[in-house]
Amino acid sequence: MLFISVLAMQSVGLVAVVSMLYLRKQSTKALTSQTTQNLLNIAQDKAAVVNTEFNLYSALVSLLADTIHAGYLREDTVSPSLVQQLPASTAADTFLHVLLARDSVSLATIQHEKSFFRGLQPLFSSAMQEHSTVISAIYAATKNGLMLSYDSQLHDGNTQPDYYDFLHEEWFAQGMRHTDAYFTGLHITGVGRYRRMSITCAAPFFDAQNAFAGVVAM
Repeated sequence: MLFISVLAMQSVGLVAVVSMLYLRKQSTKALTSQTTQNLLNIAQDKAAVVNTEFNLYSALVSLLADTIHAGYLREDTVSPSLVQQLPASTAADTFLHVLLARDSVSLATIQHEKSFFRGLQPLFSSAMQEHSTVISAIYAATKNGLMLSYDSQLHDGNTQPDYYDFLHEEWFAQGMRHTDAYFTGLHITGVGRYRRMSITCAAPFFDAQNAFAGVVAM
């Protein structure tokens, strides 16, 4: 009887231990599955938010590109004197900075192309203010070598143009291969001490003959 009692106790104990181990394994599995699903839901929610933000920036640069194209269509009505007619505070409010791809860009080209871009200042300024924690700069660059940059980091009071060979930058080169807005990967961009790591959202714009004329980007 003692032997049978001990055997029964051992059997019950073995069943209890096996049951506990099984329950622990099932609990761990269930908890892991639930945690994984929760993390997946969080990742999907964050991805949806990021996608919405990226769609917003894509739509914004597309609007800017269309606005510049409309300026080229009205080329016969655009005068370089428009540059002087704008309030002096406009450039300061939007941190206007002129950059040239090379020192051979003519003054006539600068004046001619700046007249198209000046009308973008309200849009550039609004975007910079509304998305100041994300957008560090907005700029329009032409195939002829002129860039107008709206960038708080570049606003140092210098009225003379700086040189930045953006024609060979990947964000600009991609514009010649696209017809709509696009995003670059993470890359280093900028000039001099203002170079920084960023992602660029850009769109090509076209002249009155629908030929590639440049890139607008943020």
